[in-house]
Amino acid sequence: MSRYLYDYNSESKAPMDLVLFGFAIEHISRVSRILLQPKGHALLVGIDGCGRRSVTRLASFIASYQVFQIEVTRNYSFNDWRDDIRKMLLNAGTAGKSTVFLLADNQLKEESYLEDINTLLNTADIPNLYDAEERAEIIDKMQKVAQERGVKVEVATQSSMYNLFIERIRHHLHIVIAMSPIGDAFRNRLRMFPSLINCCTINWFQVWPEDALEMVANYYLDDVEMDARVRVESVSLCKYFHESIRALSSRYEESLGRHNYVTPTSYLDLIRLFKNLLAHKRLDILTLKNRYLTGLQKLDFASSQISIMQTDLTNLKPELIYTSEETEKLIDYIKEEKVTVDAKKKIVEAEEAVANQAANEAQAIKQDCEEKLAVALPALNAAISALDTLKQSDISMIKSMQNPPNGVKLVMEAVCIMKGVKCERRPDPAQNNKMVDDWWYTSKKVMGDLKFLDSLKEFEKDNIQAKIIQKIRNNYINNPDFNPDVIKNASTAAEGLCRWVRAMEIYDRVAKVVAPKRARLAAAEKELEKQMVQLEHKRNELKVVVDKLDLLNENFEARINKKQANKWIKNLEKSNNLHVIKLTDTNYMRTLQNCIQFGTPILLENVGEELDPALEPLLLKLIFKQNNIDYIRIGDSIIEYSSDFRFYITTCLRNPHYLPEVAIRVNVLNFMITAPGLEDQMLSIVTAKEKPLLEEKKNALIEESAKNRKQLKDIEDKILEVLSSSEGNILEDETGVEILSSSRVLAKEIAVKEEIASKTEKEIDEARNCYRPVAKHSAVLFFIISDLANIEPMYQYSLTWFINLFIRSIQDSQESDDLDERISALNKHFTYSIYQNVSRSLFEKDKILFSLLLCIGIEKNKKEFDELQWRYLLTGNISINNPYKNPASDWLADKSWADIVGCNNLSNFEGFKEHFEDNILEWKNYYNSAKPHLEPLPKPWNEKLTSFEKLIVLRCFRNDKTTHAIRDYIIGHLGKEYVEPPAFNLAKSFLESSHVVPLIFILSPGADPLSLLLKFAENSGPGRKNCQTISLGQGQGPIATNMIQMAMKQGKWVVLQNCHLAVSWLPNLEKICEEEIVPEKAHANFRLWLTSYPSNHFPVSILQNSVKMTNEIPKGLRSNLLRSYTTDPISNEQFFNGCDKIKEWKKLLFGVCFFHALVQERRSFGPLGWNIPYEFNDSDLHISVRQAQNFLNEYEVVPLDALTYIIGQCNYGGRVTDDWDRRLLLSLLSRFFNLHIIEDDQYKFCDDAVYYAPADSAYQDYVDYIQSLPLVAHPEAYGLHENADITRELKDTHELFTGVLATQPREVANKGKSPQDTVYEMCSDILSKMSGEFSIKEVTTLYPVRYEDSMNTVLTQEVIRFNRLIKVIQSSLQNTQKAIKGQIIMSAQLEDVFNSLLDGKVPNAWMKKSYPSLKPLGGYILDLFARINFFQSWITNGHPLAYWLSGFYFTQSFLT
Repeated sequence: MSRYLYDYNSESKAPMDLVLFGFAIEHISRVSRILLQPKGHALLVGIDGCGRRSVTRLASFIASYQVFQIEVTRNYSFNDWRDDIRKMLLNAGTAGKSTVFLLADNQLKEESYLEDINTLLNTADIPNLYDAEERAEIIDKMQKVAQERGVKVEVATQSSMYNLFIERIRHHLHIVIAMSPIGDAFRNRLRMFPSLINCCTINWFQVWPEDALEMVANYYLDDVEMDARVRVESVSLCKYFHESIRALSSRYEESLGRHNYVTPTSYLDLIRLFKNLLAHKRLDILTLKNRYLTGLQKLDFASSQISIMQTDLTNLKPELIYTSEETEKLIDYIKEEKVTVDAKKKIVEAEEAVANQAANEAQAIKQDCEEKLAVALPALNAAISALDTLKQSDISMIKSMQNPPNGVKLVMEAVCIMKGVKCERRPDPAQNNKMVDDWWYTSKKVMGDLKFLDSLKEFEKDNIQAKIIQKIRNNYINNPDFNPDVIKNASTAAEGLCRWVRAMEIYDRVAKVVAPKRARLAAAEKELEKQMVQLEHKRNELKVVVDKLDLLNENFEARINKKQANKWIKNLEKSNNLHVIKLTDTNYMRTLQNCIQFGTPILLENVGEELDPALEPLLLKLIFKQNNIDYIRIGDSIIEYSSDFRFYITTCLRNPHYLPEVAIRVNVLNFMITAPGLEDQMLSIVTAKEKPLLEEKKNALIEESAKNRKQLKDIEDKILEVLSSSEGNILEDETGVEILSSSRVLAKEIAVKEEIASKTEKEIDEARNCYRPVAKHSAVLFFIISDLANIEPMYQYSLTWFINLFIRSIQDSQESDDLDERISALNKHFTYSIYQNVSRSLFEKDKILFSLLLCIGIEKNKKEFDELQWRYLLTGNISINNPYKNPASDWLADKSWADIVGCNNLSNFEGFKEHFEDNILEWKNYYNSAKPHLEPLPKPWNEKLTSFEKLIVLRCFRNDKTTHAIRDYIIGHLGKEYVEPPAFNLAKSFLESSHVVPLIFILSPGADPLSLLLKFAENSGPGRKNCQTISLGQGQGPIATNMIQMAMKQGKWVVLQNCHLAVSWLPNLEKICEEEIVPEKAHANFRLWLTSYPSNHFPVSILQNSVKMTNEIPKGLRSNLLRSYTTDPISNEQFFNGCDKIKEWKKLLFGVCFFHALVQERRSFGPLGWNIPYEFNDSDLHISVRQAQNFLNEYEVVPLDALTYIIGQCNYGGRVTDDWDRRLLLSLLSRFFNLHIIEDDQYKFCDDAVYYAPADSAYQDYVDYIQSLPLVAHPEAYGLHENADITRELKDTHELFTGVLATQPREVANKGKSPQDTVYEMCSDILSKMSGEFSIKEVTTLYPVRYEDSMNTVLTQEVIRFNRLIKVIQSSLQNTQKAIKGQIIMSAQLEDVFNSLLDGKVPNAWMKKSYPSLKPLGGYILDLFARINFFQSWITNGHPLAYWLSGFYFTQSFLT
């Protein structure tokens, strides 16, 4: 095998560096045998990086087959695929070359590729692959092949030749498909394309065994120099890292549901990293060692030279004394000269100041002149240009006019006046030859001059006489007929002359102002020139004395040893020109190629879970050398690869699942902030706000400490560099001696600074840590809201938004000098601020859930919290086995008894089961209480258990009241405001938005915020005309884009409705929000409004950086009433008091609102509320109250019958389709629309006296009354029995706990057991107790379908239905066990079964085939077994004496 590998690498352009351990040799042998078989095809299953392709290439080489692979680029299309397939088949069929088609699953851009593969595996042909010309060419070639090879064909027809072609393909083509078993794609493809199994030999690539890991490590570390013992330990270390990370990755997925893959490629990368790091560190250490050794040698030599130098210094002492005296004299002389220089310098500075002032004045005058002339020169130039267009022939044409238009005459008069030509007087025949001024005659004489146009162009414009220009202004400039645009109609030549006259007037007007200034400018420039001459003379004098002083200083420095240290200033690293791209960019590939070529870093933003296949060569680093230059092929281009290139990829997905083929090719970093990191960040923020000087000092210390450490390192490097680079005696190197001396002093200074800084930092940290409770508290809140995305994908909140809210809360919270009070105020204010802002964006069902998470999270932060108790509250006892018999089976459900038994395993619950058995009567009284959550527990448990532990007890006995108890628990720990979500307030939400922050309505069934939004736009926004709306869908994307772009410029509002219907356009919307809707481009009044149902495809970046709102019907009678009274139109004072019959109006208004709340709340009771759930909404209420007001204003007597008909039969009744529901609706309405509500102030809506219509009062009184109502209404208020609450409250509790579980990590209560072990045992337990399917044949034989006994039909139908359920349960449990063992794939459906069993819930796959049930897993299984036993008893023993009505799958069948 090694010889084959050597030969392959010798011949191949891409040699393979393989380690041939036993595991690899087995796979090569298997694939070789498959390829050598006739029609041998292989399906290689394993995660990317396990060697599937390498094994195939080597096996193909052994068999002397050529390997064919497609090259997928971004533009690779289905046509390209078909071209490649044709090329491959022709090569195998006509040329007869044995070919291995190697195809990996990451190359399958379209599923249609697999359809072709499926057909090829079956028939070796693809229908309609070849056109007529290609088919004829194939037949022609096959005829030649048949003749050359002597193939006998009975009849050489086209069909026979083509069949020969197909047969040769069967013989020569071998297809090898490499697929990953991770994810659902593998399972789905095997199901959709059965030939992948039927026509292929499957070869599974399992995890590398330990001996393989050891061999690979030894192979790659063989060239590393190390001791044998160290080598063994290094190999063991690599193995340990690999295996331990695999185990940690499994725990990571089990606990947090996050995926991390460890593959053979990861192991190879680990070894390469180890080798590179080892080599790098060895080089560093060796370099340091050599530098230290050289330095020590230099210092040792210097030490020996010091004694010699001391002797020399003693001998030189007299000479040094003489030199010192000479130096002192030189210093005195320099001081005298410096006085002279300073005096000269002051004179020159004074002269220079005068000159500068003169220059500034001249410049100001010059600038003013140029500004004035800038007005006139354009007009003048335009006039000259107009004259340039005129020719002498144009003038001659004007001159030849016998009776010219008045405009032409007017222009020529003005030209003559400008030229100073006097008008000639001539007799006028029209006036009896009276002498008059004849300007036209004069003009013709002027135009007769051949140089007429030249005279205008060279006109002396700077010396126009005042009387001439005054005449032009008085008679022509203001004359409306003297307008170039008017003159143009008469003559274009005259138009140019008119413009010339006007330009002369403008120029003269400006010139009169500019002329004096020009004179001043000339004088100023003359004075400046004079000053500059004097200044230059003084400067020359100063230069002479300065040069003299410099020469003296140089002589002085030459006399003494240099005492100054050279300061090296280091430049900060400049930006590396980072490029940012997205996959949606049209030119992203070109940008990427440029960055690769020029070595600039690039960032690919916001990718999903799948990357462009065109990036694969880059991720695999398929770099090859040509002429000693690195190249890489990207797409269709081969480009030079720069070693400086860096590639960064980011995603906004909270928990992306990158398959191994992506994960192993990049370094995956989780940038989700950690709790300690966030805590430190929040501590810095709160300290900076509360103690700004303290935080500044802390930051300064950090910077100084880092600077000191850097200086020490630089000093050490400099010393070692000087010692190692100096030649000869170090004492003779003045620079070296200075560096050593200064370094010693600087090191001592830094050491002292560090000691002081350390003490100061400790004091600062102690002061900062006083605010750590605030930082810890706020970090807990952030991670609580981060987990909400597990409930709904739209619940996304950014860290930036969180920090801004935190800062605002610090500013708004109550001040206090007492630190403990201040910390309490900060925590309290920020917690409620978070609650208000987040609740606004939550659905009603999740608001109490969020409050519970806040409460529990804060409690966990304050003290040790028992996680097992918390988990037990959420799931109850998930064990199926209960060896203890129920002692109170007559009133206590078996599920409740199982929960009581399970409590015994919790801390602080020791003996709880035994106490129940001994005190059944006391517990029965507790169980039967109407409000058990308010009842004390039997002694001693009421005193022994905490308020949280009492919730567990209530869950065991009365799970229906758990939600009430949780609400009380929240009130007790956080406050009442945390169970009363703030009412919907669009105006407040709008204030938190901006022109770059969108607003999103998260929709729920029945919610339509458009009318509310348009009303708000009319009252507080740009008006309805400037609020544009569009409902997204197919083809609406470009229209929406144009609408946004126009609105951004004009400051309008845009409403994009139903964004969830435009999934393909959402990436474009994200790009618009990031790149277009920015402060520089968007108008300040612009707003983008979005509406969408929850969608996994909605861009996370938009969700995190927007104001989110829900406009859902509030939960509860009180909340519903309050919403009606605090929203338009009832909240409008004019509307509220706008009725003539004010008493009757306010009574009926309250009645309508109460009725509206009642009909909506009855939906939560299921079939008990309405036979069919109807989508009543706010529009029903609004139209009803408006009609009621109109009717009361128009009629003298209150028209109750008419109102009842309109509201009951039309507005609300229009939605009702069931006759019984309509009857109920009218019955309910009659409680509020009657004379009693108007005339009797004591009239009650039900027996509970708290519900009534208040007497005529002010608006605020009604709001106060509503707020005083009970938070949870009694069923009687809805016209229902109190037991109606049980089903609804059980459903509420179930939804609450299910939602909370979705935010929790997957932990198992059984200590010492993994989740897999626990679920496996649960599956075994259920399967062992579940009987097989009913025998339909036996049932139909014993109980045949006949008219005389209709129960036989019911029995047969029931067992058929239960058989379907039993089959689903048994198969899902068995497959889950196989998936846990690794025998089959853990598909998405099996993973749901796994998670549900772990959480004690009934899997969705079961519920699809099951009878309706709200029971948790344990209760459901026991209930199922009881139903099965009931029917089995019926089959065995005959018809029962009493039928279990609720035990039927389909009860209506039995009743029928």
